[in-house]
Amino acid sequence: MNSDIPISKAVNIEDLSAQTEFTVSPSSCLLQAVYVNVTTSAHPILLLDDLGIVVEIPGSQTAGSLLTFDNYKFDENLNCIINASATGSITVIFVPETSAIKSNVGNLSGDFISVDNAYGLLTANGNYVIR
Repeated sequence: MNSDIPISKAVNIEDLSAQTEFTVSPSSCLLQAVYVNVTTSAHPILLLDDLGIVVEIPGSQTAGSLLTFDNYKFDENLNCIINASATGSITVIFVPETSAIKSNVGNLSGDFISVDNAYGLLTANGNYVIR
């Protein structure tokens, strides 16, 4: 098993004022959290996939805040829509759906335990137990 394959991935959006749209993941993924590096302005940040808006992060988030999303699924991709006047900095933490992770995790199973899923996450009785 290759221990260099990441399970979670973090993408930093250093300066919200520098862009109005940002692709975090070009394919489906599970959103775990958003960490606020620098306090954001009053403008909300929209997280969406090709199917529409999935999550709206309210404006005025304090630096050091961690917003958790419990592996919220984005079916197509993960994009951020940012107001042109927004300021601040965030880091988006997610699990990409990749065949590389799945192939390196393999198919471990027992009576109730399995890692045979698209994200390579350990499940027990169908529920994720490692996030």
